Amino acid sequence: DGPGQGFGRSSREWARQGRELNAKEALIQSLDEASKASGRVSDGNNMILGEEDQAGWEEVDAKVNVYPISRKFQAIGTGGEDFAAAVTAAVASVVGSVPPELVATRYSAQAKYISVNVGPVWIDSRDDLVAVYAAIKADTRVRWIL
Repeated sequence: DGPGQGFGRSSREWARQGRELNAKEALIQSLDEASKASGRVSDGNNMILGEEDQAGWEEVDAKVNVYPISRKFQAIGTGGEDFAAAVTAAVASVVGSVPPELVATRYSAQAKYISVNVGPVWIDSRDDLVAVYAAIKADTRVRWIL
């Protein structure tokens, strides 16, 4: 999608358009509002699930995931198509090549951010899953990893 088809619009803007938020839009809106309320610095990067409580994440992971597993990865950041290529390369550095048809991008309304979705790809182990997230997070342009 190109500019103007963005994510992260305010719920008031959606209401003015006479439209309700779908589940994905509502999640992104909630994350945005929560990050603003918590004083998050927009120049940092944030990982949803697992960063603050590694032991808690590992416990949940052991209960719900059986490896190998098919997973999708989403990162939101700056840098346009270069960022999309970097996120794809980060995933590929762990899982091997990623076919282009498994990569989708979408720009925010003002084209300030780009959302990159990669997958589904096969993850062989919990260590590989952690390695993919670490590889994505290493890019300083990343703002959110979902």
